[in-house]
Amino acid sequence: MLVGDRVPELSGVSAPVFNALKELAGAVTLTMPTARYSETLAEPVRAAAMRISSKLCATGFSQR
Repeated sequence: MLVGDRVPELSGVSAPVFNALKELAGAVTLTMPTARYSETLAEPVRAAAMRISSKLCATGFSQR
């Protein structure tokens, strides 16, 4: 979670997505104006990344 790190008016939450080889495949990122930021957004972002990772693992997806 970053709040106003580089741009004071911008905040974001990110969580990694892994492929079937447990390698980093991407990320789920939510950005918003800092005025809308809430720590409660971290869990849904993390949960979404975990669901995507699970689906990639279930299909055997890897980028190799």
